[in-house]
Amino acid sequence: MQDYQWVNEYRGLPWQAYTTGPDAYDCLGLVVQVLREHYSYTVPRHLEVVTNDSRAIHRAIMAEIATGNWNKLEGPADGAIVLLSVSKKFHHIGVWLDIDGGLMLHSFKGSGVCLSSYSQLVDSGFNRMEFWEKFDLGIIE
Repeated sequence: MQDYQWVNEYRGLPWQAYTTGPDAYDCLGLVVQVLREHYSYTVPRHLEVVTNDSRAIHRAIMAEIATGNWNKLEGPADGAIVLLSVSKKFHHIGVWLDIDGGLMLHSFKGSGVCLSSYSQLVDSGFNRMEFWEKFDLGIIE
């Protein structure tokens, strides 16, 4: 079982557009950092994406999936990327952690970096969630 003490380094940090830490993160920046530092693989940062442009976020996510390096999971798994939406297009992203039955680590405007359960995400209005893992596990520089 993994030791999740590292999560405390992120919790409570503020959300800030286009940031990948260490003092603030947007949702994609946090995912990129956590996967690299704690799961040993890299997801491109997509710096061309405007953080608060939901269409651009969705296009970047779909472009990543289209590479063929991703596997859609049937449900949550530790280290899985969680794609979320309140409509048809994904506009938020986080990392699923096997803590207390499962929690998503994410950074959200107005809340900063936090942990949310599946039911909290649904109660927040996210009605579409998908879980993905990358095939090519190994840091790509």
